[in-house]
Amino acid sequence: MAEFDFGDRVVQINQNSLQSKCDTCPIHNRTMCAFAGEDAARELAMISRTRRISAGQTIVTEQDSLDFVGNVVSGVVKLSKTLEDGRQQIVGLLFPSDFMGHIFSDHTRFAYEAASDVEICVFDRKAFETLVQNNPEIQHELLLKVLTELDATREWMVLLGCQNARERIASFLLMLLRRSLQTGCPKEDLPPNPTIRFPINRKNIALFLGTTIETISRQIQSMSKARILKIIDGNTFEIINPGRLAKMANHEEWLEDYPV
Repeated sequence: MAEFDFGDRVVQINQNSLQSKCDTCPIHNRTMCAFAGEDAARELAMISRTRRISAGQTIVTEQDSLDFVGNVVSGVVKLSKTLEDGRQQIVGLLFPSDFMGHIFSDHTRFAYEAASDVEICVFDRKAFETLVQNNPEIQHELLLKVLTELDATREWMVLLGCQNARERIASFLLMLLRRSLQTGCPKEDLPPNPTIRFPINRKNIALFLGTTIETISRQIQSMSKARILKIIDGNTFEIINPGRLAKMANHEEWLEDYPV
């Protein structure tokens, strides 16, 4: 048995169960854990624990002390910033396999909230920082994730600054489509008419896109009439023509995979 101090409690862990614990994780192959060496992977398993948070609950408030980091296992976490006059802007959404938290910093500048029921694999921040410093392969994967997130943030700045409401909604649907297809399958195996589902309510989507619930509904109906998508229910859609959706969102690179 190994002991690890989480601050609020000391946990004894059967090391024989660590491998099976991580092997059954649905996001294992899409996180830094998959690239860690044997010793580092064992230590990651030892310092990890699972947290489940109900939709609407705040995980961390702005400027709060952050004593953990982790990966989203299921559900969606929203990052938001509240201005002095009470206005709130959603600045990011974290999906399964996304890294949550800030290493080498005692506080967070944003609020983290469960936009849906969420499961997170969390690591004690101090222990994780030590592990990162001693394992170059984990440093490498974290750097790649940071750079990917930076690129996505820059793309979203362009979207919010240059695109109209219809293009923004198309871009959001395309983002959900791309995330839903991140299964490790080759492109030739992608389904011709994939199905996506809104992971958060339309109020949060409107805040994220800088538009209104009514505009989202109108544009969804318009895309349905244009046979770009089929409405299965209020939150679920079959993408009939991914190529046209990509063209509407001005993501031309997707047209190679899904011709109009």
